[in-house]
Amino acid sequence: MRRALILLLIPLLVSCAPQAKREVWYGISDRTVFYLTYEKRGDYLVVATMERNTLLRGIRGEGLEPFEGLQELFGEKGDHFIGGDEATWVSFTQALFEWEGLIYQGVRPEADVLLSLTLNHATTLRKSGVVATLDRLSGEKSSMERLLKRMERGFKKVRIYNLDTFLPPRTEWSQLTRWVGQWRESLLIEASNKE
Repeated sequence: MRRALILLLIPLLVSCAPQAKREVWYGISDRTVFYLTYEKRGDYLVVATMERNTLLRGIRGEGLEPFEGLQELFGEKGDHFIGGDEATWVSFTQALFEWEGLIYQGVRPEADVLLSLTLNHATTLRKSGVVATLDRLSGEKSSMERLLKRMERGFKKVRIYNLDTFLPPRTEWSQLTRWVGQWRESLLIEASNKE
């Protein structure tokens, strides 16, 4: 009887153990898509980007909308979604360049560069008029203010990857989702390891 009681309590105790909480963001711009996740205590931030056309080519014939395709590709449901047209992303980029002391000449940098600048200027972004631009980017369930506040506090580890640099071109969707999902799991294990 005691043994049966212990066996019944083990799953309950395991489920009550403190677990690291993560937030998952997906974004789509006119050129890029991204997966962003961070551990709420600030242990790590992980971002993976790829060209929008890579995603659209993959989901063609699958009957998926782009945000659905992103979630299927990474094998994880999103908590927040960000989207926007070219003009909105250009306005955002111009603000980042200005704070960095650079002149924007009409050529937007890659997504990983924009993210690095966003991390550097999270406080300025949050406190400026650009937040109105960011709020237009936000999806139905998102608050850019919340994300920027978290970014202000910093992260112990930051991992940024451009998947287009190592994804084979024209891979079938089923293979792509399997590979990216397994890669994401391995990456999160590495990111959560204490150094």
